[in-house]
Amino acid sequence: MSNHYHLAVETPEGNLVEGMRWLQGTFGIRCNALRGERGHVFQSRYKSLVIEEGRPLLGLVNYIHLNPVRAGLVTVAKLRAYEWSSYPKFFKRRPPQPLRRERFLDALEFPDSAVGMRQYERQLEFAEESDPAARDALARRYCRGWAVASEEYRRDLKKIYAQLKEPGGWGGPEVTELREENGSGRSPLS
Repeated sequence: MSNHYHLAVETPEGNLVEGMRWLQGTFGIRCNALRGERGHVFQSRYKSLVIEEGRPLLGLVNYIHLNPVRAGLVTVAKLRAYEWSSYPKFFKRRPPQPLRRERFLDALEFPDSAVGMRQYERQLEFAEESDPAARDALARRYCRGWAVASEEYRRDLKKIYAQLKEPGGWGGPEVTELREENGSGRSPLS
């Protein structure tokens, strides 16, 4: 995309902030050096969501892969040739190490192979053409909130968060939503 990017990142060590600081800092330095400029490259902080495995993760991957299609840059049929996406790399016999296609292909019960990716590609084409309203709902679902998950998964996360101490200066719409869902008007992290 010309003005933003999307990532689905697993952080088993819970170090997303450190990783994003490195990624955006490195990108900003290189971008400024390349363009002979100084200052901020990104307008604001990144947005992060907790995503449950299975269908919610598949929905996020679909959202990310279809973003250039929604922006009118390519069609689903030409998405495999779109160089600014990781999508074409998933079709390789062995995708680059950080890419884990089995994480979303399993949700569709497709094999972790190029054959599974071709099945996934057909599923994306069908989803994109069959129901524009569902496509718009998918976009809204992954653009707000703090978690995309089942109610049970969200309840479990809230219990874990309730045991943590809230960092100073923590806020924003995600925290407001957590406070509202907690029913107490205060963050479960206080």
